[in-house]
Amino acid sequence: PTRGHATANRPAQVKLALDVKSLEQPADLHVDARLDSSHVNAALDLHEPPSGLIATVGKLPAALAGKPISIKGTLNGPRDDAALALDAKLGAMQATAKGKLDLSPKTPGADLTVTIPDLAPYAVLAGKSLEGQKLGGSNVLKLVAKKHESGAITAHLDDRVALKEAPAQIATLMGKAPHLAADATIEGQVVHLHKLNLTTQAAQAALSGTVSSRHVALGGTIEEPDIHLVEPQLSGHARQKLNIQGTPKDLALTLAVDGAIEAKSLAKQGVTTGPFHVDIHLVHLPSAPKGTVTGDGTLDGAKLAIMAAIARESGGTTHVDLKTLSWKSLSGHGAVTAKAGKVVPDGTLHLAIGRLSDFGKLVNVKASGSINADFTHRSGSPAKLSVSANDLRKGRSIALRKAKIDATIAHLPDNPSVDATASLEGVRAPSVAGNLNLTAKGTEKALAIRAKGDFADLAGKPAKLDLAGTADIPGESVQLAHLTGQARGVALKLLHKATLAAKPGISVHDLALEASGYGGSRIVSPAGPGQANPHPTDQHAPLRA
Repeated sequence: PTRGHATANRPAQVKLALDVKSLEQPADLHVDARLDSSHVNAALDLHEPPSGLIATVGKLPAALAGKPISIKGTLNGPRDDAALALDAKLGAMQATAKGKLDLSPKTPGADLTVTIPDLAPYAVLAGKSLEGQKLGGSNVLKLVAKKHESGAITAHLDDRVALKEAPAQIATLMGKAPHLAADATIEGQVVHLHKLNLTTQAAQAALSGTVSSRHVALGGTIEEPDIHLVEPQLSGHARQKLNIQGTPKDLALTLAVDGAIEAKSLAKQGVTTGPFHVDIHLVHLPSAPKGTVTGDGTLDGAKLAIMAAIARESGGTTHVDLKTLSWKSLSGHGAVTAKAGKVVPDGTLHLAIGRLSDFGKLVNVKASGSINADFTHRSGSPAKLSVSANDLRKGRSIALRKAKIDATIAHLPDNPSVDATASLEGVRAPSVAGNLNLTAKGTEKALAIRAKGDFADLAGKPAKLDLAGTADIPGESVQLAHLTGQARGVALKLLHKATLAAKPGISVHDLALEASGYGGSRIVSPAGPGQANPHPTDQHAPLRA
């Protein structure tokens, strides 16, 4: 049932009395208000049990709908300077508002302070992101807004949090007293943002400018005085200066990044870094960004430089033109285009490292040698990858005199096929020394593979291996068609095709090998796990160890 009455002789004089009780979805509401040309006197009293009318009509989330709601408020005093007191509770969540309201028809305004005495119950609003973690502290928000006779609206916001307890990452980034402050003037559809400042323990950000439906002009800075708070594995500081200009559908961004950042893991290896500078210029944001990225700095006592042009079309095609990448003996350049839905990008890319020893400190590995890599792909033609390496060494025990890898990928993207060769000369590792040649040709479901090895030392003795077969990569199986090997005076030969599978479990089918040496031979035909062997071992003559 609902009881009450309301009268409004004119906008300057209103009387309202209302009582509401809901039977189907329980709720009690009482409103009593009087407003005339000079005074206001109003009271609100609302109580609603869990899953009540407001929770249902307002479609509150399940975590909140089951909480009782209570709102009490008063507004009393002169119409242009009325005192407001409001207390609202939703379950354990509580907020209060106090201050003054100006209800003048032409120049309304507000000077309010909203206080959340305990942030802990509000953790439910973060959902699973704070599940099982504690959040404690308070929040005080001050808002001052005024409409002037010119029609302009001025607004001031000051939000201060006293954080006593929070998840570790939030506490590290925010600190104990994060602060947000803003001043703005609204004239028609134009917002003049005089300042928007955010201060936390890890960063300080400042933004100002104007925003409207026709034009955007914003500028600001972001400073991280201690980058360790943002990323624990780094130390140093950084500063970003940004400028945004244009229409909301066609923006230009200029971003300059300066600082000095050091990786702690590299510092332990004696790698020093110097100041760095990065410039990013982009236009036609957000739908089709296009621009350049340039950067330079110092790493391990040498200049590091990068320059690239990037563009993304509205249809999703992305272009990257790497004009410069250099540091010590590292160099790179090329241009690629990645089309939406394409597996491999079009274009060319070259990367060279003249001395791997330049990277020794970076990866904490004593290495030497050189590497060259080239990628080429033109639309409608096969993609080609070529990698060569010379005199590779890692420490004293691992070496590779020469390596050459060439691969061609065709029939993209329908049924890609590969034709690849790898030649490894002068392989040296503990108990291994020799040469190895590998080839792979076909599709992922029918990939013909071949491996030929000639080792001067394999576990202390010379050895040879020649293997051929067909691999089904999705099916995780290999069919052996050819296998011969020689080691320690014993020769092995595959008698007929055999299959090795890795799923559902490792299994071997129809494997039969002839082993001969020292004047004797025999057939070795091991059964797969849990399988009967269709080819029993045929002992011709004993082998001598």
